[in-house]
Amino acid sequence: MKTLSRLLFTLSCLGLLATAAFAQTDSGALRVLVTDATQGIVPGATIDVINAATNDRRTGVTDTSGYAFFVPVSRGTYTVTVALSGF
Repeated sequence: MKTLSRLLFTLSCLGLLATAAFAQTDSGALRVLVTDATQGIVPGATIDVINAATNDRRTGVTDTSGYAFFVPVSRGTYTVTVALSGF
């Protein structure tokens, strides 16, 4: 019985350590809102997000509220470009 209790205790501790390790991440989220010169929302715009250090490119399209979301993104400096036909 003692051996089983020790095993369960050890497994519980390992589970807590694994949870703590996963909590430390090097990424986050990027939310982009696209508006025009009159502060009107711009749905359907194509967004390119490029990591300056790695040249990793992510592409998204703004939703009906003018937002585009990029999850996950690595920590770093990014270039963000917006394109929409007619603008």
